[in-house]
Amino acid sequence: MQDYYTEQKILLTGATGFLGKIILHQLLKTKVRKVFLIVRPREGQTPHSRIEALFAEDPFQRTVDSRIVVLEGDISKPRLGLSHVDEAYLRSEVSVYINNAASVRFEHSLRSVVELNLISTLEALLLAKSWPRLNCFVYVSTAYSNCPLAVVQEKVYRHIFVSLENLLRAYETDPASLSKWNLRGHPNTYTFSKQHAEALVASSGLPHVIVRPPTIVGSLAAPSRGWVDNFNGFNSLILLSEIGRNLPLHAAMNSPMAVAPVDVCANVVLGAAWRRNVRPENLVYNCSDSRTAPSMATIGRAINSALEHQVPSRKLRLTSSRIRSELIFIFLFLIPALLKQFFNILTRNPDRPLRKVLRGKVRCAMVEYFTSTTIFFEYKNVRELSEEIPPHERHIFNTDLSAIDWPTFLQDSALCLWRFAEDRKARRRNTEMSISDGNNRAATTNGVQDPATTKL
Repeated sequence: MQDYYTEQKILLTGATGFLGKIILHQLLKTKVRKVFLIVRPREGQTPHSRIEALFAEDPFQRTVDSRIVVLEGDISKPRLGLSHVDEAYLRSEVSVYINNAASVRFEHSLRSVVELNLISTLEALLLAKSWPRLNCFVYVSTAYSNCPLAVVQEKVYRHIFVSLENLLRAYETDPASLSKWNLRGHPNTYTFSKQHAEALVASSGLPHVIVRPPTIVGSLAAPSRGWVDNFNGFNSLILLSEIGRNLPLHAAMNSPMAVAPVDVCANVVLGAAWRRNVRPENLVYNCSDSRTAPSMATIGRAINSALEHQVPSRKLRLTSSRIRSELIFIFLFLIPALLKQFFNILTRNPDRPLRKVLRGKVRCAMVEYFTSTTIFFEYKNVRELSEEIPPHERHIFNTDLSAIDWPTFLQDSALCLWRFAEDRKARRRNTEMSISDGNNRAATTNGVQDPATTKL
């Protein structure tokens, strides 16, 4: 694999996201010639300053690598928002395109998610078709792109192509009609859009691979065991840090849960591109081994064992009964929050516990489909990839999910996530204290306290 990447010039989108950071981290372990990053300006930061900030933190903690080329762009715009000069530059250089950028917000409208996940993929494919050096287009999808099915094979399902044509036609002629579109069994617009984007890639005529990560958790090994940088998806439920409540979660307790460490998923992305060169087939890779995946009961025990003695303590409250889950929520969370909020209003206390509880309930609802639905995933291509990676490189690019000691790993991952949450809270407190101190200093002139700030 390392010999292959020595000759490659890679375009990576979505490099500032959770998975994207580790793809970049693992990619820079090779002697890759050049890595192009398309980054949009954000909150007063230029693309270059965003990448400098990215490299200043984990998992990099160094100056920007000299092999990095930052280009300003935006996947939501035509031609990915690239200038004509940058577009011509990429056309003459890029050999592997890793399309990792996407909106992963479950609550987005279908129109928004079609623009961000489907039309952006179409724009990427149109660009890539004019690149003479391109030898692989890597599309990062999701294991849940076909979640209405009980068994998901490593293929793009043919019936989606007709639906794709109708969807694109509706978007072009009557975008407002998408608000009434039938999601055909999908729990949200995200999985629906990724299913159709896969069909778009499969029909492009480009040399490609499709990688389907499942629910992504902390790192198995790289950059360090349990490394995590966000509370998105399942991570938010492990700690419920923003809510401070152990809300009930409906789960199929004995069914395998499709989870994978972020670094293993990143390694599959890089391995799939390498294998496309060795074995020129357009393959799909499910990053979930249902035979060895942990059950929700195993996940719950491991997380609770790791966090029960921490301060503040956290607990993942799982139940196999949807009715029981709703009753627990109503009587132990909703009603007490209503009563406390009513009391707070009477006493002019600004705290609004009901808002916190309802926000937590929304988070639970977003993932309960995945924790309570049993899906089995074919795992043939990832297994073969793991066997074909040279033995001396397997410790660097581990793609083998079947060898993971899930109880131990999940405990380690939960502890790292808890530490990340506490560290973030400490930094937030320090920031608030700094702002408060700054305000107090600003209110003082020549050593005399401003009367407006003096407490009587």
